[in-house]
Amino acid sequence: MGDEDYLVITADHGCDPTVPGTDHTREYVPILIYSKQLQPKDLGMIEGFDSIAKFIKEWIF
Repeated sequence: MGDEDYLVITADHGCDPTVPGTDHTREYVPILIYSKQLQPKDLGMIEGFDSIAKFIKEWIF
């Protein structure tokens, strides 16, 4: 990755590992954001994919 690149890893659903089966059992999804420009921090609870887009827009523009 270059100095100005961002890596965003997320999913379209979450699954509770304590619930048997493969149904989508959580409303929350994981997200990992990495860049050489970012300092590590806890993003807390993120509400929806539009929030992810907002983060990216603020970082890039």
